[in-house]
Amino acid sequence: MARQSAFSATTRPTVFTCNAIIGAMLHAKRHNQALDLYEFFFNLFKIVPNIVSHNFVINAYCDEGRIDAALDVFRKMKADASIKPSPVTYQIITKALISAGRIEDALVNFDKANELIDDLKRWCPNYYNGVVSATYMQWCFVQRREKEAMECYNSLLNRKCTMMRPETCNILLTVLLSSGKKTEAWDLFHDMLDNHTPPTFHGVDSNTFIVMVNECFKLGKVDEALATLKKVGTWNQA
Repeated sequence: MARQSAFSATTRPTVFTCNAIIGAMLHAKRHNQALDLYEFFFNLFKIVPNIVSHNFVINAYCDEGRIDAALDVFRKMKADASIKPSPVTYQIITKALISAGRIEDALVNFDKANELIDDLKRWCPNYYNGVVSATYMQWCFVQRREKEAMECYNSLLNRKCTMMRPETCNILLTVLLSSGKKTEAWDLFHDMLDNHTPPTFHGVDSNTFIVMVNECFKLGKVDEALATLKKVGTWNQA
């Protein structure tokens, strides 16, 4: 019905109707149809899209694993004076790049790493947390720019960002361990344990212990692995 109404001069669907239909397709995992509808409504019939429209198409591309296509839409949004990326846009892009294992691409595909970080600070301060910082840190470590990586991490600590969801801190733990920052990783782990005060705040989860126990076994520190496992009992009782 929406497709048919697009041909009418008097009953054309609004952008909100278009977004609702595309969003429903995304929710149903019908990504190709979501992309086709985006093309039909906004490119073929020139209905003016809004930020939600663009976020939906970026989401569809990311869910399909078409990261480069999503980045193309993202770049066009940045170049368009009428619609700028929202915090949700940055969240979708960053999450997709991390999930795809394209840590370097999350930064290198843009003009400069620092430019992206500045954008993230300006556009989505609430999301500029451990996930984004971990992305930047890993890129810096790969580029042998340890100073910048640790400056980013210390900035997190100074802003008391250890009070983050365990899913976020677990990513930080993984980056620190893989980059040889063992002391910092264990310090963060102990901070997470100290912050774990349910039901008020959950500082750790099962994956937290998996990351740290695996690190112990990797180094052949069986006793330390067992000591870490014992902490699981205290965590579960909390």
